[in-house]
Amino acid sequence: MAHRSILIVTPHFAPESHAAVFRAYKLARHLPAMGWEVHVLTVDTNYNYLEDPQLIAALPRNVHIHRARYIEPSLRGLRRLMRKGEFGSGAKKPPFSPPSVSASASKTALKSLYHRLLARFLFVPDAFWTWTNPAIRAAKKIMRETQTEVFMTSAPPYSMAKIGKALKKEGFKWLADMRDPMLSDHRLTSSYSAVFSRQKNAVDAMVLGADAVSLASSSAGLLLSDQYGARVSSKLHFIPTGLDRALLPRQTQAPVSEPYFVFSGEYLPQYGEEFLRAFADALKQSKQSARLYLIGRLAINAPIVQPIIDRLGLQDSVILKDHLPQSELYVWIAHAQAAVLIGATQFRWAILYAKLIDYLAMKKPVIALVPDPSEARKWLQRTGLGIFLDGSLTEQSALLARVVEEGPSKFVQPVPRECERFGVEHQVRAFSEVLDSALQSGRTNHHRAA
Repeated sequence: MAHRSILIVTPHFAPESHAAVFRAYKLARHLPAMGWEVHVLTVDTNYNYLEDPQLIAALPRNVHIHRARYIEPSLRGLRRLMRKGEFGSGAKKPPFSPPSVSASASKTALKSLYHRLLARFLFVPDAFWTWTNPAIRAAKKIMRETQTEVFMTSAPPYSMAKIGKALKKEGFKWLADMRDPMLSDHRLTSSYSAVFSRQKNAVDAMVLGADAVSLASSSAGLLLSDQYGARVSSKLHFIPTGLDRALLPRQTQAPVSEPYFVFSGEYLPQYGEEFLRAFADALKQSKQSARLYLIGRLAINAPIVQPIIDRLGLQDSVILKDHLPQSELYVWIAHAQAAVLIGATQFRWAILYAKLIDYLAMKKPVIALVPDPSEARKWLQRTGLGIFLDGSLTEQSALLARVVEEGPSKFVQPVPRECERFGVEHQVRAFSEVLDSALQSGRTNHHRAA
């Protein structure tokens, strides 16, 4: 068999342990079993995220991790440069503490000005542009020394486009993986026209310049086909991220004794209080009690959710828990009566949420507040796992009250065949086929040229 080697280029990789990591991480972990030699190029400094050393330990020995210098273009990056180790990989992050309500207006205004300066002048097209040149140099060296012919970039961030273009120019085959429909989500785009133009150019470069484009959402492919036309349709591949069943818990003991629902991930400001209002009203109608555990970074979730909890009197029914390692989170999901997908009726319709993938693969009932139509609703319907909160607040709370009283399992009919689509085996097999096709195309073109 011909040499099969890939370089995965991503600024988000283990030991970081947040949603953006796991798509590339699962690919790196399982491709070697299919005969691939895997190299990963990532940053040498983690500024933002919690870390899980177990993720590195779980990788096969023939996964080679390379790190290129990254200095964030910010005061934080400057401090890191002056004080080695402050934000480096493995550094202990300070414990979460709620923002002070006594902060002076002048400090708030100064902080706001600083963030505007970052967004307008320093994070262009994003905060990772300072990593691109070190990454390009490192990637060229790795690919030449290891005789690697194909590479994958993982985006967002937009800066992956510059790396992809540079390596493509050297004759390497490029798979551009786009986890989210980047230009369609206002949270991922700049409000400054000059910066947005740079971001748009980056997406153009990935969609038009890459040999293949993989997408974590089928709706994202439809958006790109509408935007770029038939010329790109043949290179678009919908490959959902898969659940790594090796991480599923083997223990049978539940983390708490009472029945509960679970939400995992970031609670965005756009979600508002619609779901929690319906949950509060449902508890008033039901003879049964219920608890909802919101598991995610407290630094993000607490300032948004805690005021809603206090306002609705849900202190005993909605419990905030900090970010957990993936294996511990799966214990909570496995023993929950149902997972909760809190969204909004007109927000993020094209997203296939990372945590929803886990719920679907685990055949877990999902109480969902999502747009109609939407990518999430489509797969919840196909897998038979969705309990949809549609209609007015009265209708939503009435359905929730029934779910609490009767149990979520009575409202779903899982379709195992569809659930299997969301296992890591499907993800890795699909990626391997796309990579093999890119390699074969490259070698065919090389022979023709010769």
